[in-house]
Amino acid sequence: RWLIEAIGAAPSRVTRILAGVDSLHYHPRLGPHTAVGPAGFMRDEVFVIGSVGRMDEAGGHATLVDAFLRLIASPHPAHRRLRLLIAGDGPLRAACQAILERAGAGARAWLPGERADTAQLMRSMDLMVLPARSAGTGTALLEAMASGLPVVATAVGGHRELVQPGLTGILVPPLSPEIMAAAIADYCRIPEMGLRHGARARGQVINHHSLAAMARSHCAVYDALVQGAA
Repeated sequence: RWLIEAIGAAPSRVTRILAGVDSLHYHPRLGPHTAVGPAGFMRDEVFVIGSVGRMDEAGGHATLVDAFLRLIASPHPAHRRLRLLIAGDGPLRAACQAILERAGAGARAWLPGERADTAQLMRSMDLMVLPARSAGTGTALLEAMASGLPVVATAVGGHRELVQPGLTGILVPPLSPEIMAAAIADYCRIPEMGLRHGARARGQVINHHSLAAMARSHCAVYDALVQGAA
């Protein structure tokens, strides 16, 4: 948009290529949940709500914590399986942890801070939730999709371009814990829906957002330039 509006470039001369994600490094789990977290956090029957990102005001993780607490307070039997895993550090991490502890949910949540093993952590998740109040390029979203995860994301920034509602995930308004909780509950209660959406999400990454797809897009630009100069 900046190239077109500020520089005056013709729209036909502008090609937008998203950064690719390593779909070999980020891949679906091939068996039971990966054993992560403190003792007692993971069991075979748990449903892990995951999130990755900096825990500050823009990240919106307080909304996710609120949604999680609403769900585990519900009498629905499926919600007994819920666990919350947020990988990332920031000024609101301690506050979110304190909220969970005060609600008696500390044992059902794990906030380990900044991690270098996000690919492994994503293979321990059943659902990725990205509650950001604003969003950039959607790298964490693409990594989650490559990992075969369905996504509940706020309808901001790159999320709106990458999530296909009803096919690969669900878009929700930012700062709306009740709507976010309802979207998470659908995936918890209907696991086959999550499997379908996650498989489609990985297919979308392979076809359009993998490293190979990014390379093909760059090559197409150079090929067009060469042909135009011939």
